[in-house]
Amino acid sequence: GNAAYSDESTLRSASVVPETTSAIKYTGTWKTAKVKAYGGGSARYTTKTGSTASYSFYGRGAAIVMAKAPGRGKVTIYLDGAKVATYSLSGPAKGSYIVWQSTWGRPGSHTVKIVSSSSYRIDFDGVIKLE
Repeated sequence: GNAAYSDESTLRSASVVPETTSAIKYTGTWKTAKVKAYGGGSARYTTKTGSTASYSFYGRGAAIVMAKAPGRGKVTIYLDGAKVATYSLSGPAKGSYIVWQSTWGRPGSHTVKIVSSSSYRIDFDGVIKLE
């Protein structure tokens, strides 16, 4: 789906990039979880340390959408090859939510990547791209 954002006088649009699109490249072991609380009713998950999902795009910003639940692991997020954050996804159960986001003043080519930082399960539900 698409959503519109107003930033001062500039209208920008956000696109949801689901975890199922071929534009997201995976390494390691990922499986599909069917859960109604996830966008589109599913997410990809891994329990393997070092498994990655990456998405390259042209835009003004991005957000990583994941899920939080008891006993979940940690994810490290990279932007254009540089580590920007590590988050624990363990906690009270949530459906999909934005775990990390960033915006830039000008559009450009970027790559966001998530890396499983533990052997505990992480659930990835896609990316939101700001045009």
